[in-house]
Amino acid sequence: NPRVRLPKLELKTFSGNLLEWPEFFDLFKISVGESSMSDIQKLIYLKSLLRDEAARCIANVNVSGDNYRVALDRLIDRFGDREKQRNRLISKLINMPSIEMGDLVICRLAVDDIIATVRALESMGVGHEVYGAVMIQVVEGNLPHSWRVSWSRLKEESEGHAVTFTRLISFMEKEVKV
Repeated sequence: NPRVRLPKLELKTFSGNLLEWPEFFDLFKISVGESSMSDIQKLIYLKSLLRDEAARCIANVNVSGDNYRVALDRLIDRFGDREKQRNRLISKLINMPSIEMGDLVICRLAVDDIIATVRALESMGVGHEVYGAVMIQVVEGNLPHSWRVSWSRLKEESEGHAVTFTRLISFMEKEVKV
C-alpha cells in the first residue's frame, strides 16, 4: 500500500471579502484548526494569512494560546454571516454587467462567474426556484443581442416546457463552448 505524497498546501490570504470567507475558513479549519499545532501557533498562522479589513478585525488580539479562539470567533462573527453572504451573491447577480460580444474568452469568463455565483447560492441552500424567475429577467437583459434573439427563439420553440434559470444557464454555456 504505497503512500501518496501530496504537494504542500499553500493557504491563500484573506482580506475581508465576505464571498471569499467560506473557502478561506474551510481550508484554514481543515489544514490548521484541526491540526495538532498549539493554539498559539494556530493564532500566529491565522494572523499571517490575514490582510486589510480581516487583519484589522483582530489586530488588537494579543498573541497567546488563550486568544486563538477569541480571534477566530471575532472573524466568524464579522465574516461568517451566511445571510450577508447570500445577499451579496444575489446582489452580484442582479448587478452583473452586460455581456458584450466579441472576445469569446471574456464571454466565457462572464458565464463562468454567473455559474460560480449560482453554485455558491446553491451550496448555501438557496435554490434557483427561490430567485430564478427574477434572475431570468436580469440575466436576459444583460445578454448580447444575438444571444437574446437565439434565447427568445428557443423559448418559443419549447412549447409546454418551463423556461427555467437552469435552462438559461445551459443555453449560455452552449453559446460559449469552443
